[in-house]
Amino acid sequence: MLFPIKINKGETSAMTEVAQTCALLDAVFEHGGMTSPLMRILREERQLVYGCSTSWNVCAGGGYFGFKATAKKENVEAIIKAFHDVLKDPSLRSHDRLADMKSGLIAETEMMPLDPDEFRQKATNQFINFGGAMQSSQMMIERLNKVTIDDIDARLSTLNLNDARLIVFKGMGKS
Repeated sequence: MLFPIKINKGETSAMTEVAQTCALLDAVFEHGGMTSPLMRILREERQLVYGCSTSWNVCAGGGYFGFKATAKKENVEAIIKAFHDVLKDPSLRSHDRLADMKSGLIAETEMMPLDPDEFRQKATNQFINFGGAMQSSQMMIERLNKVTIDDIDARLSTLNLNDARLIVFKGMGKS
């Protein structure tokens, strides 16, 4: 399930702002692994998927944010319903979840390895994902510390189900 992102301009600042929104939404849905809203609802509670995650891409002129899942084909309709339910999950707007998310993401940023190859790869990915902008770890931590429930609510409100697009890839298996 993908939600189109419209960016009329390819300026770095516009792309960076949208990419930061996508990164925040990614954390809102996925932080916590198996206890995250996305995994909890689709895998743990409903046992519909082998795995699921968010997916996003930002480029000049647009992009998308969405959910992806690997599952049996007979679960597709239930997965679509579960994606809808994830968007309505009250934990997404919970103060406890926001505090846990901030704590975990800040610790992850502060504890990045100093391995030059891994650092280069992360920097390259950040440059590509954020439209040609680079941010220091300190800048990322400062930005994350400013996030409020109202910020999350505003970002979640951009995911309009009427705009969602479904793409189903049929695998090569027999089921």
